[in-house]
Amino acid sequence: MSVFDPTTRLVTRPELTIRAESLFTVVDSAARNTAGEWEVAHRDTVRAWRIEGAPQSLTAWVDAEGRVVAARAGSLSAIRTAFEIAFKNAKAK
Repeated sequence: MSVFDPTTRLVTRPELTIRAESLFTVVDSAARNTAGEWEVAHRDTVRAWRIEGAPQSLTAWVDAEGRVVAARAGSLSAIRTAFEIAFKNAKAK
């Protein structure tokens, strides 16, 4: 697979290795609470595989459809959650 590195603006084809398999519980939907903020409405279980070997010491957990469940590259990290929780709550503050 090809990977775009935004720091160098290059597309590379790294050798990736699947290192582990695990189950994650992720937030898959949100609803407004009485204060008008978005909160977790439902969680779901997702099976994911840990992939290593990409540039910048990337370690990513991806599901069967290739979507990121959680990832870390250097000091940056990401985790799957509902859109409203990730963006709308932060934007409202």
